[in-house]
This record gives sequence, C-alpha cells and structure tokens, in this order.
Amino acid sequence: MNKLNPDFMYIKFSDCQSLHDGIEAIHSYKFEGELYDTVVPIQSPKEGSVKILLCSACGHRDFNDNGRFMNEYSCNGCYRFVEIKFK
Repeated sequence: MNKLNPDFMYIKFSDCQSLHDGIEAIHSYKFEGELYDTVVPIQSPKEGSVKILLCSACGHRDFNDNGRFMNEYSCNGCYRFVEIKFK
C-alpha cells in the first residue's frame, strides 16, 4: 500500500463479498438525506496521522460496499448510506 497523505481524507471499506478491505482518498461525500460536502477534517488528527471519514449518524469509521449503487457504501455501525466522490 502506498503511504497515506495526512492532507487527504480517506474512507475505510470492505467490498460486497468481504474479500477485500481498502482505504481510498476521497474528494467529497454525501450521507443519505444530506447535501454533498467537500472534504474537511471531521476529527482532529494527531500530527502525522490521517483523517478517516466518520458516519454522521453513529460516528462509526468502517463502511461496506454492499453493491447497491456505484460509489455508495453503508456504515457498518448503523447501515446509513454515504455516496463518495473519489480523488
């Protein structure tokens, strides 16, 4: 895996068959029922750490690609959907 850039925000996810875990840099995101939000830090990272997208409903940081729509992931905590635009 390439070194992660602390200036970017990332989404941590598993694919729909849970065969592959990934982490990808994101440009913007939209939780179900909300407007698109360009990436801003949602948590205050320690120096040298990376920012991971957190669910706006439950705060969980792990998502699953369930195959419903392209670039859409569901929270593994509360199953809320988020649409991602990647860098």
